[in-house]
Amino acid sequence: MKKRLMTLAAVIAAVAGATCAQGQFYKIRGLEAGASATGRYVTPISNENSVTPRPTEGVGLLVTLRAAPKSWLGLEANYGLNHYNERYSTQGVTDRTVNDRINTYQHEATLGYVLHLKTLYGIQPFVVVGGGATDFLPRGGGQNQWRGAGMYEVGFDYIPKRSPHVGFRIQQHALLYKAPDYYQNALRSNTWVHQSSPAAGVFVRF
Repeated sequence: MKKRLMTLAAVIAAVAGATCAQGQFYKIRGLEAGASATGRYVTPISNENSVTPRPTEGVGLLVTLRAAPKSWLGLEANYGLNHYNERYSTQGVTDRTVNDRINTYQHEATLGYVLHLKTLYGIQPFVVVGGGATDFLPRGGGQNQWRGAGMYEVGFDYIPKRSPHVGFRIQQHALLYKAPDYYQNALRSNTWVHQSSPAAGVFVRF
């Protein structure tokens, strides 16, 4: 567990370092640090065999660092943590469904480009496109598994006039990746899934 966390910390540090380095190159106009509470809803978008992933809903945390080389374009680094039960259903010849549950921690490290739209009445919409990796770690031991992931976000920031350095963020944070099978043939679905994580939180501008 300690080794996994150290590896993930190294990935996050590299992502954040790349963000800051690119920000310095483009002359950073501002830095932001934010934290949001998230939900977790997964929908399969493809299926190649009789095994189907049916994970439970979950809750988590999303920590974000942003830099703004330009007023309309920014860079974003994310760390996400979710806790849920991974489930699989197998359709047999008798049409009976068998569920296997794996209590799982999901760690996310992603990087993206942020497109800021015009601010109106203190509300600034944004769109983010990027990618990275997510690590699925069974609770209580077992083989963890990394998956590459595409990432996108749609949301808005609200910056009150009386406190321009503290704002509120509401967004839809989403990932696209292949469902984990923990290197077990019986759980291999070869299914791509869409993970939707509605999020709400606060951020600080430096």
